[in-house]
Amino acid sequence: MKTRDDISNANRIIYTTVLFGAAYVTMVSSLIGLTLPDIMCLLGVDLKTGSSLLFAYGLGLCSSSLTGHFLRGKVDDPLFLAALLVSNAVIIAALPTSLFLWLTLTLLLILGWCTGTSSFVGTLQCYAMWPNNAFGVFFMKSGASLSAIIMPLVSNLFQNSHTGIGTEESFRNTTRTHPNPEQRCNGFNTNINYLYIIMSGLGLLVAIALMCCYNAFLKDGDVMVPLSRNRKPAEHRSLSKLLTSLMLFFAFTSSTCIASFWELFVTYGIRTPLKLSLRDMSGMSSAFSSGIFLSRFASVFLSTRIRLDVLMLVYVVLTSASSVLFLVFQDTSIMMMWTNCILYAVGLGPIYPGILAWLKEYSDGSPRVLNAVLLFYHAGFFISPTICGMIMDMFGADAFIYIVSGAALLQCVLFLCLSYNNWKRTHDITTSAAKCLSD
Repeated sequence: MKTRDDISNANRIIYTTVLFGAAYVTMVSSLIGLTLPDIMCLLGVDLKTGSSLLFAYGLGLCSSSLTGHFLRGKVDDPLFLAALLVSNAVIIAALPTSLFLWLTLTLLLILGWCTGTSSFVGTLQCYAMWPNNAFGVFFMKSGASLSAIIMPLVSNLFQNSHTGIGTEESFRNTTRTHPNPEQRCNGFNTNINYLYIIMSGLGLLVAIALMCCYNAFLKDGDVMVPLSRNRKPAEHRSLSKLLTSLMLFFAFTSSTCIASFWELFVTYGIRTPLKLSLRDMSGMSSAFSSGIFLSRFASVFLSTRIRLDVLMLVYVVLTSASSVLFLVFQDTSIMMMWTNCILYAVGLGPIYPGILAWLKEYSDGSPRVLNAVLLFYHAGFFISPTICGMIMDMFGADAFIYIVSGAALLQCVLFLCLSYNNWKRTHDITTSAAKCLSD
């Protein structure tokens, strides 16, 4: 891998913008969540069986963490990322045309692998582009949240405002495809394939833009820059086993909260006693994603002025406070659902990019540690929506609130343990260094 220092700031920004677009087109969790009732309807399955679709997507994400590290270094990273974007686009276009459960599961499995591997490669490229600050990571991850803002709004053009799902009629057949989609769908519009085609086309455009960057200034090798001369000493950049473990589980709880919201919030809303329509839930999902995007985008600038630890503390406290409000009010008021949804998103949004920035600061962007963090983060997408969907099917829609609120409160506890452990580690190193100087 070549080390290059001839990339101008303008080209760095252009390439980071392309990575922003790559994060946008590969983040399909919100799209799957929005169209999950329609997909279950087309396949003729109930929520318990439909949860296996989320399981397959999460399994693909986890498998990407196991394979991405071995593939990296054997191929040119930009070309590899471009190939992933093209594969991702083809699978997205094919997904809504599948009328067989086994085929849909296979497509979602591969789609999850493409998404996870793209995230791994893109994050490492951001580390290389911006070695001295967290700008690239926060900016790239803002692309994923922007996708979740726009898709709920666009989905209103292709979905009917049908309230509720006729569970007895629509999901009586849990394994076979019904021969008459109009009867089985019970009012749902099956034009969701246009949503997937739009996302697929955008993915191909981003792949073309990436190839243009490659031909213009990346073809001589990977975009790497000399590391900062102001790096911390090696002992400050090493992670203890306890600190690494806390960071892994912290990443898991973060993805549990986001994945459950993106993939099951719409299903939760139309099953509550409020009987919200798909149009209402699409707007609320867009507001949730808007909160994530705005808080991540604000963190791009705040991270240069405020210590990362303090910034993360503010977001974790805000997420915990909104979780308590969720538990208190639940689904008693549409206004409180809107308010809590936005507060929860604003607090939750920057936590995952913050973990990656933390990782860059304390481990110098080690690919092995990054791979472990991504594995646990993807495990949240792999496990939590599946379990959450099954619990909702058994105990009712209210179980959704208890799961996402409990995960957020656990995240607060893990953050406090993580901060204390890191403070103690830094204090011990400083004390030891001062003692050596005095001797």
